[in-house]
Amino acid sequence: MSAPSRTWRRSCCASPRNAAVDFVPIDALREALLLTLLIAAPLLLAALVVGLITSLVQAVTQVQDQTLAFLPKIVAVVLVAIALLGWLGTHMVEFAVRMFAGAA
Repeated sequence: MSAPSRTWRRSCCASPRNAAVDFVPIDALREALLLTLLIAAPLLLAALVVGLITSLVQAVTQVQDQTLAFLPKIVAVVLVAIALLGWLGTHMVEFAVRMFAGAA
């Protein structure tokens, strides 16, 4: 690489103004993905635990009905979602406020 092209790249891409603009969307995307994991984790964990318990009961009793595996998971996820609704809503609202404040 020649010296003029290195100089141009340094002057073009290394300014603080460009660096700030480039990292804001990346930080917002990272924060959105972490929030998605935070919101989904309790619901998925409830489905996992209930699924394992249901599978164990089905294996012990030798009852192989798909409804017995599906219905308890739905009930558990809905109950956990209702129990954590305030906490999940608070995190989502705080994220939305931060995103709108950053966009303004």
